[in-house]
Amino acid sequence: MFWQLVKGKKTKGIQLWPDRISFNLLDQADFSHDYDELHQMVERWLLIWAEEFEVKEIRGIALEYVNVLSSQTLKPQFATEHDIRLANILAIYGNIPDKVLPTSPSARIKLVLPYDFQMGIKAIDDTDPANSSPLQFRVKLVSEPRQPGALLTLKLTLSATTIEPNRRISVQQGIKEFASAHECLIRGFEALFTAEARASFEPYDTDIANPSRE
Repeated sequence: MFWQLVKGKKTKGIQLWPDRISFNLLDQADFSHDYDELHQMVERWLLIWAEEFEVKEIRGIALEYVNVLSSQTLKPQFATEHDIRLANILAIYGNIPDKVLPTSPSARIKLVLPYDFQMGIKAIDDTDPANSSPLQFRVKLVSEPRQPGALLTLKLTLSATTIEPNRRISVQQGIKEFASAHECLIRGFEALFTAEARASFEPYDTDIANPSRE
């Protein structure tokens, strides 16, 4: 693992194996990254890695964003130290019917731990399955382990991948697929987060607007 440091903090890194390579960008409190920066790293170092390890073909690519959700990364209306109002942040939680539980007139429905979930989606062409796009979108939410009284922190991972066990493409084709994967993540972000939550984030026209990304 090779890391570039800025003011003693890890900002970007590369992990190398003979059969794969991983690019990592870490946001910090005083600076952040965007997709263009990642794409420049991929275009430069993927070809160098392929030449060094004599890689002619790959099985696809994967692009992943990790969003850290807590009272330190969200606006006050969405979180406190010990509570995250997921129904106001993620649309999937806002659709839980209030009548699932018997309640009194003064009671309100509140999500409680664990908040964890994961799912994946893929477009399948039933008329010609062999020509279906390999692109898959995946989302996973997990609660970070914590001590009693500690800050409640969740990690929401959005990923897009074209990797399939028997798939073989050129390295150049893999580079091209990053753009489609990024567009998939933008659409996934817009579908998952509520309009209220999206409005509270920074503009995301060229990048995913998340509270924090690893």
